[in-house]
Amino acid sequence: MSRLPQRNRSRPRVWQEKEGDRVVMRDGGGLVHALACLVLVSASVVSGCTTTPRVEPAGSTRSSSAEALPGAGSSSTPVGQFAEIQLGTLTAEEAFSSSTVENWVRQADHVALVTVVGEEPIPPTKSEVERREGLVGRMLSIHIESGVWTHPDVTRELPPAITFQDFGWAFNGAFESKYRIGVRGRPYLLPGHTYLMALRWFEWGCPGRIDPEDEITPAHFAPLGSGAIVPFDGTLGAGEFEGRWTANAGQDDPAGSFRAAMAGRTSNWVNEQLSNTAASDPALTHKPGPIGCDGE
Repeated sequence: MSRLPQRNRSRPRVWQEKEGDRVVMRDGGGLVHALACLVLVSASVVSGCTTTPRVEPAGSTRSSSAEALPGAGSSSTPVGQFAEIQLGTLTAEEAFSSSTVENWVRQADHVALVTVVGEEPIPPTKSEVERREGLVGRMLSIHIESGVWTHPDVTRELPPAITFQDFGWAFNGAFESKYRIGVRGRPYLLPGHTYLMALRWFEWGCPGRIDPEDEITPAHFAPLGSGAIVPFDGTLGAGEFEGRWTANAGQDDPAGSFRAAMAGRTSNWVNEQLSNTAASDPALTHKPGPIGCDGE
């Protein structure tokens, strides 16, 4: 297993490792949103690396209608539509578990209904362009439709809109060859679709443990983990998942999955489950302050 070095040290410690034909993204905390040379995590972007693993489509052909990068036409998916997503090449290791109701109560600040209202490509690095292969991340614009639940110990309010970075595209050859790439088991987050999200305030820079060469990454809200994003296009659990339509996003989840349990339920039901769980075990909360300072 080889660790691919990062060029930019002004972000939390994030790295990528090759395991056979896979590229595994690891970070110090949060939902790992990974790209081979643009390593995206919910709290930051680490630009580039000195070595880039080749990323190829897994199991299926590339889309025949390639989308252009900035300067070559629109790169956005039409609102409310779906997209062909190449899955299986990237995997993500997340610092926070997000599959159970206890995970949500323990690690999330807010749970809300949100709509993805826009996506903007993050341009590839010069070395990727010259190498004619790499990955292009996305900056997502999220509108908060309504709050569903807030942890009783949280005082930071959820703003009406948030932004965070996520998977985007890969290209191998000309820019026009780019295709969307993601990981299995979670929504790709396409514009026009609505989701239920467990959100956490991601803050870095634990006092006494800050590398002198690092800079503190701006704090912001982002999803807790892959299991904390649930499609909600009219019915909870139904909607965009892995770029396609699904009637039950949690149908293949392991036992104890909160996402599976909420299929077909209402947001009021979600509120009740979270509120009851928090009341029954007051210890289920994380301490305010930078991630990693309280053993999380």
